[in-house]
Amino acid sequence: MAVNPSSQLQTKSVSIKELMKSAYFEIPPNQREYRWEKEHRQKLWSDLVTCIKEDFLSTYSDSLGHFLGAVVVIGEEQSLPQKRWEVIDGQQRLTTLTILAACLLPYAETLTHRRTRQTLVHVLTDCMFSPGADDAPRMVLNRENEFYVKTLLDCDSLEERLSLWSQEFNSKSEIQANIKDAFEYFDQKINDYITDRSNGDADKRDEAIRDLVDGVTERFYVLVVRTGSLMLAYRLFETLNERGLELSQADLIRNVLLQHAKLSGDKTFHNVVLNWRELNDNYEEQPSKKLSIPQIIQFSYSYRHKLVKGEKIFDDISQDLSNGLHSPAELSRQFSIDSQNWVSFLLGDLVNWDRQISIHQYAIVDPLWKAHAAPVIFAAMDVFNSQKNELCVAFKLIEHYLFRKGLVGKESVGSLQEVFAGAAEVLKVTKDNKELAEYFAEKSPDRIFVEEFKQASVRNMKQAFYCVWKIENFLQKGFRLELESQSAVQHLEHVMPRKPGGEWKGIEQEDSFNSYVNRIGNFLILPSEINQHVKNKSLSYKLKNEKDKDYWSVKEYKLVQEFVEESSGWLKRGEWGFDAIEKRQGFMAEKYALSVWPLSC
Repeated sequence: MAVNPSSQLQTKSVSIKELMKSAYFEIPPNQREYRWEKEHRQKLWSDLVTCIKEDFLSTYSDSLGHFLGAVVVIGEEQSLPQKRWEVIDGQQRLTTLTILAACLLPYAETLTHRRTRQTLVHVLTDCMFSPGADDAPRMVLNRENEFYVKTLLDCDSLEERLSLWSQEFNSKSEIQANIKDAFEYFDQKINDYITDRSNGDADKRDEAIRDLVDGVTERFYVLVVRTGSLMLAYRLFETLNERGLELSQADLIRNVLLQHAKLSGDKTFHNVVLNWRELNDNYEEQPSKKLSIPQIIQFSYSYRHKLVKGEKIFDDISQDLSNGLHSPAELSRQFSIDSQNWVSFLLGDLVNWDRQISIHQYAIVDPLWKAHAAPVIFAAMDVFNSQKNELCVAFKLIEHYLFRKGLVGKESVGSLQEVFAGAAEVLKVTKDNKELAEYFAEKSPDRIFVEEFKQASVRNMKQAFYCVWKIENFLQKGFRLELESQSAVQHLEHVMPRKPGGEWKGIEQEDSFNSYVNRIGNFLILPSEINQHVKNKSLSYKLKNEKDKDYWSVKEYKLVQEFVEESSGWLKRGEWGFDAIEKRQGFMAEKYALSVWPLSC
């Protein structure tokens, strides 16, 4: 049977004014939330200013306007508040245009000429809501719609928006932040533009306002593509993105889950929507964005099913769904659970977690962090969620492997990914930390670890502090100072300074200086006042000086005491140089490495 495109697709090129005054939109739950950031807003504003400069200098008939791209919608020919068009592509642009209209409205209300003022206020109002349909908003967002509507429709000025935000803005919501940032950005840009154009002249001010409103509503235009077919709309959407309009991997995964969910009925579709929303909420709850949504999905899949590379996650999920290996409801539920466990791990259980488990957690997520450890973290949180002691052991093993192979061994990303996915599989199957310890020990033999420790260097201060803190903690059977890098009472000391003074005879000019200054054998922890005093001085001054602000006077740190007692055996001709650092680090490797970072329960 021949395909009749005109019966499946209807297209029309319209200005923003024409589009918004006659249509109502909603963003389906499966579509991307409001994600426009500064670079997108800057591009839209730049397009507007360029449009004004070029088109308003030409005659009206010669004006080309500015094409904002295609807007793909699903719905019947007439769009009504109760039968809105579902936006499949274009939701970011349409939402931003309503925000821009809201920012322009207070300025339009100040126009001197009454008829012009009434006309432009009416046009801008139509872009935001319909006075003839009980003030129904033109746009309904899929997330944070209440915050969006209140900011858009309940506030008539910047001052009112600021008052609203002081009470209702949730800083943890990325969507609310994007909405708020958009309002603030356009408020500022509009004010600056009008001020620059008018230079205190009332007529020029009115002209600048008219140009902005006409630019947005009359000169911006889109190609509206409407269809009643969901599948055709998605095919169009993906085709447009294949032509260069960016579609994120998270969007693709979400869409393929929902496409398969629709085949299983409304209940499955609804469950997948809810699970995805929880995944997104959990992503935003991260105290810092350690993992992106695609990474959470990748590592969840690697834990529960099979190792998958980041660039292949969409292809693998699509294929496995098509082959019936997993259901969309099952996968989305797992993503939701693992994302919640991940956030719980990052935030920590302040009620049930003791200091030791918190120390392991901090070491994993800060000085030793490698994203590919996430699958085994997901597994530990899932398997031992209600077993604090077992969870502590699992975290310790993960921390120690990260140190041994991530920091000291400098293992490749690919190798770490395979090992941690395998470790997750071990926990999933055995639910036994002894099996996990044996697995890690096989991947990091003690002999190799000790030899690698002898040559290890660090990349930053937190890693350096972690190394010596960990040994000090072992020696003191529970160090009283916190593993939080430097503080007012504890400083990381480079025995060979990073910026040596004259006593060091230009050692910083040596080719090996930068690598040796960051070797583990070059570090101590000192009280801050002593560290500040000895700074870049010679080793002899650091060891003992007349001010009694020296290594010799430090009694609370056992590594410093050990350094004072053993250093003469490490020195070459009484000097602390590259050979001395190697000797001390070899000493530390043999004495501490296996005791401080064991792979055992």
